[in-house]
Amino acid sequence: MAAWPPACSPWAFAFGGIEVVAIAAAESEDPEKSLVNAVRTTITRISVFYLGSVLVITFLLPYSSLGSAQSAAESPFTMVLDRAGIPGAAAIMEVVIVLALLSAFNAQIYASSRMMHSLASRGEAPKLFASTDSRGVPTAAIALSVILSAVMVVLNYADTGWLLSFMLNAAGASLLIVWVFIAVSQLRLRPQLEAIHPLPVRMWAYPYLTWFALALFAAIAVLAVLAAAVLFFLWRNAADEADKPDPQPVTETLTTEVPTTVTQTEEPDTQDENSNKLPKLPDFQNDLPSDIPTELPPEVQDQLDKGSDVDIEGLLNDLLGGGEQPASQQGAQN
Repeated sequence: MAAWPPACSPWAFAFGGIEVVAIAAAESEDPEKSLVNAVRTTITRISVFYLGSVLVITFLLPYSSLGSAQSAAESPFTMVLDRAGIPGAAAIMEVVIVLALLSAFNAQIYASSRMMHSLASRGEAPKLFASTDSRGVPTAAIALSVILSAVMVVLNYADTGWLLSFMLNAAGASLLIVWVFIAVSQLRLRPQLEAIHPLPVRMWAYPYLTWFALALFAAIAVLAVLAAAVLFFLWRNAADEADKPDPQPVTETLTTEVPTTVTQTEEPDTQDENSNKLPKLPDFQNDLPSDIPTELPPEVQDQLDKGSDVDIEGLLNDLLGGGEQPASQQGAQN
């Protein structure tokens, strides 16, 4: 029930409780007349006050503004009343919400106490809840319903996380099961009852509409299973991601490991390779004469200072002793 689709819970919870009419009609003075009037007025109230108000909201408000209300001041009903220029719209909605909650609480206390009383009368619950007072009111069953309601309120305040959503989804799923049994009961019991006496209240388009309702309930159940599978898959992925260790930052590897590797391994290898690739030059040191001057002649230095052209070839011949080159140089040139 906790996996009930969130989009289905509001409408299931909103339509829930209309079956209480049949329970209440059994205690009235004229059940046949009371049941007919109650069923007809219930359908009319749902069509006008619930479906009609939702239709007006969808006409006046953009779709993006719906579904995000956190208080009565942000309710779509409040926004519509504000646009209509009605003062105190938030206060009006708060009063309406409180009255609706009290009405729903009263109906659920009545239904749950009568169901407990019925179970106890058939021996399917403790006999204590089958007792009634002088007016026929099952006081023990009512007290149990009130106590359980108070416990739910305390638990909601103690843990404001998952409990309220769980209860809302559980109520929606329970209502779906109740409606399925109502439809199945009509398919099985209506032909038998019509054979005994005519029914004052009959559902139209029988049995086709009943089978159509069961098909819709089956589709909603499949949707709930798929939603549960998707939620479980997302939860497992989130748990696996949380268990993985955090990777080391990339900046540490770049700042500490890379420069050390480059300075220790790459640079010496590059120097050794370049040194091995250089050609081996001939050794001229032993072949050069020992009386080579270490300074240029004064006239050559003056020409260089003035920016004049200098005969480099002639200067070299003079320095090397009249143009005679060592034998090792001649061999190298050849």
